[in-house]
Amino acid sequence: MHSKSVKWPKASQERREAWLLEAALRVRDVISPRNRIAVMLGLGCGLRQGEVFGLSPEDIDHGRGVLHVRRQVQSIGGKLYFALPKGGKTRTADMTSSVA
Repeated sequence: MHSKSVKWPKASQERREAWLLEAALRVRDVISPRNRIAVMLGLGCGLRQGEVFGLSPEDIDHGRGVLHVRRQVQSIGGKLYFALPKGGKTRTADMTSSVA
């Protein structure tokens, strides 16, 4: 990585902050019922956007109250692909009764 032909990317100086709970709940309340589950999975289970889009009914374990995060949807060159979650690792996320 010390090659002169390789340039390091510049880190973004933009600061991002999570929404306040009140703002997130307002979005949940006004979004269409069809898409509300995406907000609920992000808020209640901590899933990232791509992980929500990659979730399958087979990933839901109602008996144990967990979600198996096995894939995410990524956009590469304008096309959508399934990929492993961030860091190349699958994981299990707790699913609260309010999300279930």
